Amino acid sequence: MVYDTLYVVTGPILEFGYNTIGLNEVAIPQFYFKAVYAINHGKMIGFVLPNAASKEDILDYQVTVDEIEKLTKIDLFQALNDNLEERLESSFSKF
Repeated sequence: MVYDTLYVVTGPILEFGYNTIGLNEVAIPQFYFKAVYAINHGKMIGFVLPNAASKEDILDYQVTVDEIEKLTKIDLFQALNDNLEERLESSFSKF
């Protein structure tokens, strides 16, 4: 399947804590998220991933975008029509 427009949002999840490194104590989150919206196919998928090496399948980390928004307290796709946003963010899409 070909996707010609993807929006990808990535960021830290600080709710699970973080470590610091260096003299400036740069924060390194224990987990981060990715949310992907394939606009032309009306599909959305989210992931919460550990900030560490893993041999697990990426789909083992799949969550709804609603779950990401609850953890981060960020409305990731606020520009979408509310009905579309609700439908896409609350369900799992297969890409």
